[in-house]
Formats: sequence, structure tokens, C-alpha cells
Amino acid sequence: MDADDTVVVRPRRDGDEQQVHALRERSADGGRVAFRPVHRVSDEEAARVRRPGSMSWVAEADGAVVGEASLHLSRVAAGEEVVRLAWLHGLSVDPDWRRRGIARRLTEARLGEVDRLDAPAVVAAAIQAGNAPSMASARRWCDRVLGRVHVTPVPPPRRAPSPHPTVTVRAATADDLDEVAAAVREAARQHALAPVTDAPELSRWLAATVEGDRVHDYLVAVDPAGRLLAGIGLQDEGRVQSLEIVSMPASIRFANRFLHVVPADGRMRNGNVRMPFVRDEAAARHLWQVARWQWRDRTSSLVTMTAPDGPLTAMLASPRWLPRTTLEVVVRDHPDVRLPDLPLAPWA
Repeated sequence: MDADDTVVVRPRRDGDEQQVHALRERSADGGRVAFRPVHRVSDEEAARVRRPGSMSWVAEADGAVVGEASLHLSRVAAGEEVVRLAWLHGLSVDPDWRRRGIARRLTEARLGEVDRLDAPAVVAAAIQAGNAPSMASARRWCDRVLGRVHVTPVPPPRRAPSPHPTVTVRAATADDLDEVAAAVREAARQHALAPVTDAPELSRWLAATVEGDRVHDYLVAVDPAGRLLAGIGLQDEGRVQSLEIVSMPASIRFANRFLHVVPADGRMRNGNVRMPFVRDEAAARHLWQVARWQWRDRTSSLVTMTAPDGPLTAMLASPRWLPRTTLEVVVRDHPDVRLPDLPLAPWA
């Protein structure tokens, strides 16, 4: 039966949250590692922190929400240019309502919104390896697979890193933000889908709170003269939601018995890497180890997403034996805008 006869796709409303949460509990991600979110704050609060300005749609049948999907607009580098990105995410369909065209219609609603924008936008989405239905759906609208990223949850170290003889790690100050934004923009030229920012936007990002707690940090590594050598943004996603692991391959289950990447309760409280830059590789590697140590009590893991050949891979290096999964990033270019064929940015 086709969904057109029984399902209405519409923008999400305030009263949908309870049903949307129930839908997510029934609809774990279908990739290599299956997971579902466990909410700690309202969806409005979560979106304000994680993806401000997101738009969402639901599919409704007989008064019940049976599907949802979201769209987030941002700015990314395309070589020397800055372009608008429409990021498709959060697609979920009730298992009892799959194969009825609901995912297609939710995607059409989002693409229709993109087509009505007042400026060109490229469209992108990330699909976990092993999620064949989502990839098949994406191939109906995307132009190409832009690249792959390895997603690695890196647990906290057991002891503090040794001090560096010439590098100090500290929080970025208001006086640093213009230079940090310029360095992030410089790093973005070497990547595809790299976000760009400016000092006022960084200041707002750093000021974001959830129930009075700050959820973002930006750490910098400096030399004795105070020059910025590297930087890394960190987002406390676990303050907003945990990820409950529903299933994972036997190899990862076995490794986790020794590595304890997935906590005993199966709920990961992740921190995400945001907007890193590197001017000195040794300083950047030290910064990453200090960041892991400083955030050891806030999260169960800091999650990295690195392209195999990316220029920031050395900074965010993690042991090869840690469990990981892979995302394929698909894009639809605009007739006037094409993303460069560069390594993908380490976004989350």
C-alpha cells in the first residue's frame, strides 16, 4: 500500500514531541551499529544547542506520528567561497510503516524547502555503513558520494598527559576569537563540508547553556609568546541526549569487553569535536590529549569523524583497535555551486 492514500506529511508542531520520542524508541538506526537517542531535554532545547534553526517534518497516519525528518541550514567552505549547506538528518520511519513511500515523501518535503530558498544551497546527508535502505533512498536525489569518514568514540585516558615543554593549553578568550575564526576558515579551505564562523558567532556558541550548564568549550594550544598553534571546539552532546546502543557487530562487542567504549548501561554520553585547526602538528596532538583528559568526567567518549586522508587526521589520531563505524556522505550540488572534491571535515 502506498503512503499517499493514508499518510499526511506536514511541518512538525509543538504537540508532536511525545509521539516523536516514541517513534525514535521504535526506530533504531539501521546501520552497522544500531542506536537510538535517549532524551535529557526537550527537542527544542536540543536543537537550539546542536543545530540552531533546524526545521522538522512528520508523517502522520490516523493521528499517530509514523515518520519524521529534519533539515538544518548552515554555511560551509567551498574552496575560497562560502556557500549555504542544507543538511538532511533525523530521518526515521516506524518499522510497521516502512516500504510505503514515507521516507521518500519526507525527503521531498525537505528538498522542496531547499528549492524555495532565496540563495543557492548544496544538499548533503550522512548514511551509516550497512544502512542499505537509506543509501538506496539517498541515491534517488543525490548526485554523488562525496566521501567517507570514520567515526570513532575515543574514551578518556587513564592518566593525564605529560606536560609539553613549550606548549600551553588553555580556554580561548574573547580576545582570541577573531584569530580562532580566521584559523578555522583557513583550515576549512582544505576540506569539504567544513563549517565557517566569525567571532560573534563563536561567542554565542561558547555562551550556550542547557539548564544553566555550559555545553561548549574551545581550547587552544599556545607557544611561550602566546601565538595560537592549534584549536579545538568541544560540544557536550551527552548533556542533551545519550545514545543507547541497541546492537553492534560481534567484533565490536568483543572489543568492548576490554576497551569499555560503550558503558555497561549501553548509553553513550558523547562529546563532539567541532571546528579544529592546526598550525603545528605536535602542538595539535598535545592539545587533543589534554582535551580528552579535561573532559574525562563530562562524557563517556569524545567522538571524532575523520577522513582517512584528511589533513586533521594526525591531530585526532586514535588507536586502531578502538571500535569504529563509517559514514558515507552524499551530496546534491546546485547548478551554480559544487562542493570541492576534498577530504571531509571532522564535523559531528
